[in-house]
Amino acid sequence: MIKQFCLLALLLFSGYVHLCGQTNISYSYDDNGNRYNRTVLLLKAAEGYDTTQTEEGMTLNMAELVITAFPNPTMGEITLSASDNIEQGVIHIFDLSGRSVITQEFTGQTTSVDLINQNPGQYLMIIQAGNERKEITIIKE
Repeated sequence: MIKQFCLLALLLFSGYVHLCGQTNISYSYDDNGNRYNRTVLLLKAAEGYDTTQTEEGMTLNMAELVITAFPNPTMGEITLSASDNIEQGVIHIFDLSGRSVITQEFTGQTTSVDLINQNPGQYLMIIQAGNERKEITIIKE
């Protein structure tokens, strides 16, 4: 009796799952591996089991601001170039121990950061502009 009940419940549940539909999510990445777009496509089962209806999807731009840091690796000075004009931006640079070594403002589309007095190694550069936050790994030779 219990086996029959479990079998009946399994059959009913599998039909319910099929009727719920699916959600497909895809991501877009730039050449540096940063995600800049997420697309959500909702699929719902139609009246019959052999076709599906597609509802209008939703696209979220995860990052509208593109910032390029060059040269990287650097011997001292690094230049930052933004795709849009930045009104109130802040640059924070941290060493691998998490210690803040440089903090400076970033306004306009380009700026330079002087790392000449820093020891060779890896640094984490965090750029905050409005609600956006970018992280770039910098290598000082």
